[in-house]
Amino acid sequence: MKLVSQRDRLASDRSARTTPGCDIAESLPGPRLHDLRIARYSLAFLTLALASYSVLACLNPIGQEYFSEYFNIEGKSGPEIVETLQGHKDRAYWLGVLRQIEGTKKNRFAGYVPNNHAVALAHLGRVKQAIAILEDTERKRPGEYATAANLGTAYELSGENEKALNWIKEGVRRNKQGHSGTEWLHVKILEAKIQMANEPFQEGSVLDIQFDQRPELTEWHTTDHLGNRRSLTEIEKALAYQLHERLEFVKPPEPIVADLLADLSNVIAVTREAADAEAVFALARSFGTSRPLYTKPGIDSPQPAAVDERWDLGTLALGGAGVILLIIAVGIGWRIVSR
Repeated sequence: MKLVSQRDRLASDRSARTTPGCDIAESLPGPRLHDLRIARYSLAFLTLALASYSVLACLNPIGQEYFSEYFNIEGKSGPEIVETLQGHKDRAYWLGVLRQIEGTKKNRFAGYVPNNHAVALAHLGRVKQAIAILEDTERKRPGEYATAANLGTAYELSGENEKALNWIKEGVRRNKQGHSGTEWLHVKILEAKIQMANEPFQEGSVLDIQFDQRPELTEWHTTDHLGNRRSLTEIEKALAYQLHERLEFVKPPEPIVADLLADLSNVIAVTREAADAEAVFALARSFGTSRPLYTKPGIDSPQPAAVDERWDLGTLALGGAGVILLIIAVGIGWRIVSR
C-alpha cells in the first residue's frame, strides 16, 4: 500500500492528465498531433517500466498516489506505536481505489497496472479474483518482484500457506531488499503457520529469542531462512512492518500475532523505555500472549538501598539521644524547684 519513489508519483500525475488530452489530440493538426501521440505511447511504456519497482508492504502496489503511505515507528512513544500498527484504510477507501483502477482499465493510455488491481481486490476480501489477476500477470510478464510478493500474500489470505511460502521465498529471491528487506520475517511467519497445522504452537518459537537469558545486547538475534543473522534493530524494523500489514487482516485472539507483538514489546523493553514496551505489550495480551514482558535488570525486583537503612539507624539514634536529654533536663528542673 506504499509508494516507492517520487518518480512513481510523478508518473501517476502524468497518467491522470493523459485521458483529457486524447480528445484534444484528435483535433490538432500536423506535427503537434504527432508529438502528442508519441508522448502518449511513451507514457504507456513508462508505466510498464515502473511496474518492475517494488514498494514497502506485503501487498505491493505500483506507481499510484492513492497507495502512497510511509510506515515508521522510529522515535514514537508506546501509545503512538500501537496507534500506528493499527492504522489502516477503511473499506470505503479501497472501494474508491478499485473504481479508479477499473476506470483506467477501459483506457489503454491511462496506465492500468494489474498488480494494483489485485492489491485493491485483496484489501476488499476478493482474494480469488486477486490471485487470478496475479497468476495471469506472472504468465505474461514473469519475474517481477511485486507479482511474487502479492501472490504470496494473496495465497496466505486464502489459507494456502504452502503456496504462499513458495511465492514469498521467490519474492525474496527476486529482490532481497523488497519490502524494505523485511520479507525474511514473512517467511518465518508462514513456516510457523504450516508447522502449527500439524502440532500445537509454542510461544516464542517464531523468532526464538531467549529474552529471559539476558545476554549482552549484541547477542540477542534470530536467523533467517537464508542463514543470515538478524540484529535487534533489524528485528524491530521487520516486526513493525509485518505486524502493521497483518493487523489489517487478523483479529484477536491469534497466537502468531500475539507472539510477534510480545517479541516487539520485548525488543522495545530492551532498547527503549519500559512504559513504551508496556503499551505494546497490552496489545499483545489482547491477542492472547501468556509470555512475560522483559524487564531490565534492577527494575523488576528493586531492593531497598543501603543508604535508607543507615538513615533509619541514624534516626533511631538521634531519637534516643533526644529522649535521654529530655529526661536529664526534667531531672535538673525538678531539683531546682524542690529547693
